[in-house]
Amino acid sequence: GFMLMVDSESFMMLFIGLEIGSISLYALAGINRGDLLSNEAALKYFLLGSLASCVLVYGVALVYISLSISGFYDTAIAIPYIGAGNVPLTTFIGFLFIIVGLLFKVAAAPFQSWAPDVYQGSPTGYVGYMASVAKVASFLVIARLCIVSLRAVMENFELFFLAVIIISIFVGSFFATVQSDMKRLIAYSGVIQSGFILSGIVSGVNGTSASLFYITAYTIQLIGIFTIFTIISGKLSSDFSIENLSGLFVENKFLTICFSIFMLGLAGIPLTSGFISKFILITNLWSYESYVLVVILMLSTVAGFYFYLRPIWVAAIDKPETPVERITLKRSQILSLSALSFATIYFGLLPNSLINISRWVIQNYL
Repeated sequence: GFMLMVDSESFMMLFIGLEIGSISLYALAGINRGDLLSNEAALKYFLLGSLASCVLVYGVALVYISLSISGFYDTAIAIPYIGAGNVPLTTFIGFLFIIVGLLFKVAAAPFQSWAPDVYQGSPTGYVGYMASVAKVASFLVIARLCIVSLRAVMENFELFFLAVIIISIFVGSFFATVQSDMKRLIAYSGVIQSGFILSGIVSGVNGTSASLFYITAYTIQLIGIFTIFTIISGKLSSDFSIENLSGLFVENKFLTICFSIFMLGLAGIPLTSGFISKFILITNLWSYESYVLVVILMLSTVAGFYFYLRPIWVAAIDKPETPVERITLKRSQILSLSALSFATIYFGLLPNSLINISRWVIQNYL
């Protein structure tokens, strides 16, 4: 479903792909029928996701009725042809609805209310997949929408995107500092990351390339973190308290080292891909003279050190009375965690290959 969504040039095929993927995610969220948290997560995700889909498809209808536009490239031809000043108001409203529907999927504020509950209640073994697949697909569609369809009228949406970015960063940073459940913390962290990624996407082609690098680095870290949560608590578990990591280093040094690498990457510590992705993004914003966003992103990065480093302290430094028991890892788990950790360090030291890939995607795909 999400591959169809990313590959589609028609707005209706975009909606169909989104629905195929979303319905599957609703089922994954509630797959553990014996867990009340899982049932609650599935119901909330379904109700709010359906509302967002209704907003998106209504936006598609408004755009088609007002300007007979049915796809991304139709928009790129039609708007310059009639002139940006002659675009009907209903077309702008339609595009705004489409953007709002996609922002729900990436959990950008103020459309993030579903994410903490869904992350917490859904089976741990599937949350990493649910979060990464939906976010990557939606961000790619938003990038194509901004680069291809809205470039002639982008200034009309700049204030809206700026508000979403700032609210996402402040809301995510504020609520992440008070979380005691790791899955809710990662959910609010995702709200912050959405603000970072959107700031690049809406700032031009070079900024979009930086955002693609950021998305890749973030997805690697996200999958690694939820793989570790699954190993510790089981595939079908729901809530995962920070205390579940207490004393992890005593008997499970490999898991703790991998977990620390992923969390340091999210924090943007040097020698990780998280640092390079934030550095590239912020320098691109500086070149676009977006000084306000640069200051906000840098302050958010500093504030993030607290809630990203606290779990590492609990897992590796804090001395509990009853540390986590020794966990026997399968060979596949060792290989996957090693590969993800290596990728996080590799792209932090040698980012050129991923930078070139992101630029190729912009030039040849989007």
